[in-house]
Amino acid sequence: MSAGQRFAAINEVRRLRHLPSVHTIADRNYEFGSRGAGPVVARVSALERARHGFRSIGREGDAAWCSFDLGIIVGTELSDAKHAEKLFVEARHTFARVHDWRGSGLAVAKLANLAVVRSDVPLARHYLESFTGDLAVLDAATAASLASCWADVHQAEGDWTESVSDLERAVALYEGAEIARENLGARVKLGYALLACRRLNEATKQADQAEHHVDLARPIDRARLPRLRADIAVADGNYIEAVAQLQTALTSQDLIPFDEMYVRLHYGELALRSGSHATAEVELRKAAALARDLQVPVAAARAAHALASTLKGVGDVKGAFVAATDCLDLAEQANDWRLVTRIVRHGDALSLATQVGDREATASLLAKLLALLTEIDDLNPVKQCALIAIEALTGAGDDLGARRLQARLRADSHS
Repeated sequence: MSAGQRFAAINEVRRLRHLPSVHTIADRNYEFGSRGAGPVVARVSALERARHGFRSIGREGDAAWCSFDLGIIVGTELSDAKHAEKLFVEARHTFARVHDWRGSGLAVAKLANLAVVRSDVPLARHYLESFTGDLAVLDAATAASLASCWADVHQAEGDWTESVSDLERAVALYEGAEIARENLGARVKLGYALLACRRLNEATKQADQAEHHVDLARPIDRARLPRLRADIAVADGNYIEAVAQLQTALTSQDLIPFDEMYVRLHYGELALRSGSHATAEVELRKAAALARDLQVPVAAARAAHALASTLKGVGDVKGAFVAATDCLDLAEQANDWRLVTRIVRHGDALSLATQVGDREATASLLAKLLALLTEIDDLNPVKQCALIAIEALTGAGDDLGARRLQARLRADSHS
């Protein structure tokens, strides 16, 4: 007896006994697991049972949707990015096998998003370029999701103008298809991109239009709107309003760990700017811990950089030194060369190393910074780094080291 005949027989027996069929049980489990209500553990268990049930009766496409929905829950609500990635990869392969291009496109979008979050932009671009579906026949929601992911990639590559174009396309697709549930999230992302392009009035307009979709939007997107409002307020010089918006965001029950990380990071940076060092330290340490847990090196580096300035401001030189060196390591890990250059220009780690009196750390940092800046292929930051180091070495009494560095700087300038 084949597998299909066996399950047909089982379903016939269940029908005669007035019991639900394997199909019905799997469908019910999927409905419960994917509807977004109930305890997370129960929903995950239901989706896993549904996936097993669908596979056993040959409904591979439905099993792939179970994997996809599991990936969303595991990634957003349980913050397990690695497990989520495995589930999305599994879903993508199955969707492609059964020619479900909508599912395949959405899985690719999720994979690209996860890659961007952990600063692996080449992998994100690879996922998006590897999508083999016909974009012309995709539904609006899937096409918009892919456009939004391209926006993330272009942002990470520093091309904010292209990112704005991607997000305007995504918003137009959601608007045209009257998909209010996704409209707010897309408008919030567009608002951020417009802010980065210094188009404050247009960013404010997007935030205002997003308000119209609050009631129908996903809870996760509703919680992101105050963050955008806060950044608009900062750009407008209204720090009191910015703090109020961030406090509103922190009280939201819909705030997921990823968004909480950025809210606390912004809050800490604002507190530092206003001189509230105690508040800044608390929020930045929380943001840094979340960034490490979620494996987001860019955010962790920013938090460490601000924390170094905070601790330096209250006289904790050793703590500031540790934070500054952490920041440098994290910025290198995230390939954030702009942050590396900024650290060097400020001379944070080097000047703190000399204040601590750690000659070995000073020499090690100097070598590392010069090597990093050589990779950037920009002599000006290297010069600035060297001048800071010469001053630091002289202040620490290492005249020989300072003279050697001066000689190297002169040689580099003539080459």
